Amino acid sequence: MKPFLVLLITFIFLAGCAEKAEPALDATATAPDSAKESSPREPAEEIIAEPEAKTHEIKITDASFVPLELTIQPGDKVTWKNVRTGRYTKTQIIGTRNCLEVKSPIFDTGGEFSWTFTAPRSCIIIDSIMQTDNGKIIVEAPAAAEDENN
Repeated sequence: MKPFLVLLITFIFLAGCAEKAEPALDATATAPDSAKESSPREPAEEIIAEPEAKTHEIKITDASFVPLELTIQPGDKVTWKNVRTGRYTKTQIIGTRNCLEVKSPIFDTGGEFSWTFTAPRSCIIIDSIMQTDNGKIIVEAPAAAEDENN
């Protein structure tokens, strides 16, 4: 009986010293994300939407440009469309002074020419075929830039 008691005491002693087993995790359970809990929330960046570029159309008629004057924003595109039906059907768009880079090839009725204006300025545009026809494009500074300057 003495060996039995020694064996029983040894078994109890070993059982008391053993580590407790962790309970098995449920397959559907998820561990908490310690990174989310410990890091402070950063404020979301404010996203300022850029205004979308627009396309404007100017008709080249037998009498003139329609409209004669157009106000746009930087990045907007202007398309001149030849709708002439009279004696002179050809046209060529040319910019003057500070818009010398605006120059189309000669095009006939049904043809068109487009130009994207990228900077604030005022442009006088003429028809080189019918030199009495001219129009004005005003490219305004973006509203956000005006607000910062005030």
